[in-house]
Amino acid sequence: MCGIIGYNGTEDPKSILLDGLKRLEYRGYDSAGLAVLGDGSTQRLDRVRAIGKVKALEDFIQQLKTEVAELQKQQDAIAKDRRSQVG
Repeated sequence: MCGIIGYNGTEDPKSILLDGLKRLEYRGYDSAGLAVLGDGSTQRLDRVRAIGKVKALEDFIQQLKTEVAELQKQQDAIAKDRRSQVG
């Protein structure tokens, strides 16, 4: 199972998506990630993933020096968390 959150707008998507993932965290997810689409000129897709709680993803993003970490305003972004299933 997974939870998916999408965003399209002019605010900072990182904080919106991370807050959304934190709201789903009670369901017992074991990893999370997010992806952002670059501006119209590059159309580059940057993604970042982390194993563990959403806090691990948040900390990892802060350590990165990529477009994902330095993103201020972006139009399109998506986040996903994952829970392993047994059975």
